[in-house]
Amino acid sequence: MTEETSQNERTFIVYLGNFNPDVELKALDLNGLALTVSEAEATGFPVTDVQHQNGTHAYVLVVHFDAPIVQKKFVLPGIMQYTLKINYTLNIVPQNDPYYHPASIVAQSEIRVCSIGVISAMCKQKSIFFQVSRMGYMREVCVGPDPLTPELAAHRGYILKNSTNALFLEVPFNVIGYVSKEISLQSFFGTFALTVRDVRTLRVEYVNAKRCRFDPDETVVCMPDGVITVVASVAPTVPVVDPLGTSLLDRSCSPSDTSDTTVLFTFNVTTCGTRFRMDGTYLIYENEVVFNRLLLPERAPVVTRDSDYRLTVRCSYPVNDTRSLSVSRVSVLHSAGIGSIFKTYPLKGLKRSRAVPSTHSGNMRGNVLPSLPVGLSSPK
Repeated sequence: MTEETSQNERTFIVYLGNFNPDVELKALDLNGLALTVSEAEATGFPVTDVQHQNGTHAYVLVVHFDAPIVQKKFVLPGIMQYTLKINYTLNIVPQNDPYYHPASIVAQSEIRVCSIGVISAMCKQKSIFFQVSRMGYMREVCVGPDPLTPELAAHRGYILKNSTNALFLEVPFNVIGYVSKEISLQSFFGTFALTVRDVRTLRVEYVNAKRCRFDPDETVVCMPDGVITVVASVAPTVPVVDPLGTSLLDRSCSPSDTSDTTVLFTFNVTTCGTRFRMDGTYLIYENEVVFNRLLLPERAPVVTRDSDYRLTVRCSYPVNDTRSLSVSRVSVLHSAGIGSIFKTYPLKGLKRSRAVPSTHSGNMRGNVLPSLPVGLSSPK
């Protein structure tokens, strides 16, 4: 197999061959979309059977960079990476002996970064603020693949305002759409990108990806690959909880970092005793940060000097954003989840419940999440 990807035409051109006459192409899988050859043609992915004078033949597949099935992500400011994974199904006739040929192609293309006159952005204490100039009816502003509409903004918690010449968008740090990295006890860096694309061709023309530092007291990041990162404070408890004595439900899962009052845990939803359940249109993964209490003495009536501390961490993934879901197993997630923290601890001698919501999302790009039985999780 060879590929002659055209950067100018923004097109994958993939050459598969050469084959003897008894080999035929029956089907192909393009980034998870299974198609017969005729279905690929009808969907806009032409496959040409090229005949050679010596009796052999080959197949040429053409896929445009902007096709919805092509995986896209910004790898650098102004640089878009396109990935096409192909699995060919070939057949030897007349034996009807099928076999498969996988391939993966990656290309990068420069996307013209918008000027300050099109989209400008600034960091605020708990949000990023964008100002977008009017660009006519043939262009639209998008968050990832989704057009920025009043309905999308209201659903995700964005603050969207319009004026005659511009629209103004404020994006809190704890909503879906951020790419979160360098998460520590003190802060994390969140990047939020707005793109401008042609309404007719869906081609991305401009992008503004703003990176800001945020320093909330607590946060939960639910990554699309099933990794959860939690930063939580144990300061409000009376007496104070020792951060080094905390763990997840699986007591072998200790914090990866601590301070005098804060803990940081990073774990996968298939580890550390994480629980799973379905609630309407969400797949919910829960774990708890617990404090291993000091009981005195070992064989006497229970007396404790430590706080009754309980913190529940929850990540909710929309069912519509799972690629396959059966009654008993979840196999693939491909978008970020929504995180929240709920605490219960004694306060001034009384046990009260305190909920600390933190609907912070992780990277919007996804990876395969290992299958997990409903109601169970794998051991660490």
